[in-house]
Amino acid sequence: MGKTLFEKLTCVGESITLQQSVTDNINRILNCGGVLDAVDNGESGGVVLNSIYRNGLAAVVDQPSVNSAQQDQYRANLVKLLLQFEPRLKSVSVNHFINQGLQSVCSLKIELSCGEFEQEFVFKQVV
Repeated sequence: MGKTLFEKLTCVGESITLQQSVTDNINRILNCGGVLDAVDNGESGGVVLNSIYRNGLAAVVDQPSVNSAQQDQYRANLVKLLLQFEPRLKSVSVNHFINQGLQSVCSLKIELSCGEFEQEFVFKQVV
């Protein structure tokens, strides 16, 4: 499979695997800081960061670590978001996510057309 348009523009002459391309894109999605699919509520005149996606997904660092029902809902929303913005995924599941203050760790099981792998992502809250 070829490079994404972004990779064609930024990685000219470089070879990149499908796994690396998807991993890089998921990393960008997780670190986008509310810009991706953002909404303007009309009152603030800017981007609403506490609900950065149309499906209401808040930043992972804002999620409580004690309520398992909320964690399950967050995992489902995260999967939905990744499937929406990374169409090369056959499936994805969240093995775990941990809130560590302004930084979070998320482990995903990713299935592509050529196989599956697990990857850990570390991302920070945009303040």
